[in-house]
Amino acid sequence: MIQKLFRLMQTGSHKNLTGSQQRAIFMTNFSAAGAIASYVGFALLYFILDKDTLFPVILVNVVAIVFLFPVFYFDFTRRYTLAATWMILGVSLPVFINLRLFLGYRGGSHIFFVLFSLLPILTIQEYRKRLTSLLSGMNLLFFFFTYRHLPTPELLSVFTPVMIKSIELFTMGFVLITIVLVFFINQRIIDRYEIELTEKRMSLETALVEVRNFATLDALTGILNRGHMERRIREELARGNRYGFPISLILFDIDHFKQINDQYGHDIGDIVLKKMVDTVAGKIRETDALGRWGGEEFMLLLPYTDAKNADLVAQKLCRSLGWVDHGECGKITASFGVAQWISNESFADLYKRLDNALYAAKSAGRNRVVTDNLKPSAKQILTRQAWREEWNSGHDEIDRQHRNLINSVGSRLDEEDPYQSPDWQTFLDQLTEDLITHFRYEENVLMEYGFTDIRAHHLAHEKLLGWITNLKNQFTTEPSENKPRFLYILEEAVLNHMLEEDIKYFPLVRQE
Repeated sequence: MIQKLFRLMQTGSHKNLTGSQQRAIFMTNFSAAGAIASYVGFALLYFILDKDTLFPVILVNVVAIVFLFPVFYFDFTRRYTLAATWMILGVSLPVFINLRLFLGYRGGSHIFFVLFSLLPILTIQEYRKRLTSLLSGMNLLFFFFTYRHLPTPELLSVFTPVMIKSIELFTMGFVLITIVLVFFINQRIIDRYEIELTEKRMSLETALVEVRNFATLDALTGILNRGHMERRIREELARGNRYGFPISLILFDIDHFKQINDQYGHDIGDIVLKKMVDTVAGKIRETDALGRWGGEEFMLLLPYTDAKNADLVAQKLCRSLGWVDHGECGKITASFGVAQWISNESFADLYKRLDNALYAAKSAGRNRVVTDNLKPSAKQILTRQAWREEWNSGHDEIDRQHRNLINSVGSRLDEEDPYQSPDWQTFLDQLTEDLITHFRYEENVLMEYGFTDIRAHHLAHEKLLGWITNLKNQFTTEPSENKPRFLYILEEAVLNHMLEEDIKYFPLVRQE
């Protein structure tokens, strides 16, 4: 408990400590001062009784007084744990030497001394246990040395046996009560300190969340702010450059929003903004990102979505926003601009096309969607279709299967409108079968090579197959909703798995 107390107290100078911490330090200093006062009293008592024969006893108490002064120095230098340990040793040793010299070897005080000498081992920090164990051992040796070699003063002629017994019981009772009180007070201090610490930690966590939200979220609507939204888009474009999946952006603006603010006030305008955001947020996927781009302008990031499907999303949002009733403001519309990112295109160029599309929507009468007509070719979308040298594992058959999987999907998407083909479901079934065949073959090869992480690799295969089968079933029931997600199959099941999981066994296969 003392260890815990002083460990928690190591936080800096006294002026930076809490009230409970300062009270704990005060208790340490008060205990040391009290011990010094008791030693002075013992020394004076012995001096009055017999200053000649009791000179060793006076010397012991004077040394004990000097021994305790470092407690204040350690406290001043903020080494609180060392101060507590030093105090325990400084108090325990002289008290029981005094009992030994004053009363003789009686009353079980030696057992009490042994237990008290071991106390530092239980209360000190882990990394100082060896030192305190050594000090406690020296403490014990010194006790037995005094028992065998220091003379017992003949004070029985001054005090009757009843008085001696009473003094001994009072002294031991006083020490016991003092220890109990110190531990009780320290426990109360620790409890209060832990409550304060918990409250401060919760306050800091709340403040941290608020700071993080302030840095990433828009204060009014609760969606991403422009700075964080732009970082998110740039990160997604970087991933798109690496893997070649399609990315589209939607920029939309609330029509005639300035008139709403002027006529109904900014409070009503804020309510309209939040209601519009809630409507859009309820219509998009979890993988999409929505951010506030300006006053009444919003940006929507659609990964794994080409221009055609992004246009469908924008049309749906345009209709949904137009249906919302805003009370006294009536129904409010929005204008949408849509653009698909071209491989290796900068965000600045993409945004210029997107902003032009939004401007065209406003110029055409608002409450409509305009999609940028600069469409990338299929080869630009599927740049990963071209096999790269670093994708070779070193095993010819595995590499051949990897190439076939990528080329199969890439060729399919290279068609003018791959989703309209009547054998689309057949193609999905064949793709699933090819993946199962490849996964089983790959696992057998890895077992032959003694790949140590084969279990985790198998679980990754099973997870992907389960996810793909579920997506295929969804495509059967709702093809229009799940067409844009088909590219995600290629991303996760083929390329990402190969670059993040399969690459782990490449060094093993290549060295054979």
